[in-house]
Amino acid sequence: MAPIVFALFALFAPAAWAHAGSATITCNKVKYVFSDFPNKPGNTIQETIYEDGFKIDSQNYTFDGSTGSNVIRNLVVGSQYIQAEASWDTNGVSGHFEDSKALVGCGGIG
Repeated sequence: MAPIVFALFALFAPAAWAHAGSATITCNKVKYVFSDFPNKPGNTIQETIYEDGFKIDSQNYTFDGSTGSNVIRNLVVGSQYIQAEASWDTNGVSGHFEDSKALVGCGGIG
């Protein structure tokens, strides 16, 4: 019985856990990239950016299909700690991720 349960788990679990997100943080933008979402319309992500612990931007991003990417422009001057978060509960999948980066020497143009 155990091999059958394991086989069924291995067959169905990856589809439920396959969705992923990441963020690339620079002095002038945060680029979010999402993959392996349900190939359906209306995948909606809540994206939030913090600078030194203070929320500076929050928005919903919606894409159709299994992949999507979005850029939020931010203007960091000097040295700041930027945290990018994303969360979703859409088309039968849910998840969350956080990424952060200490930025040093940003000129504020770009």
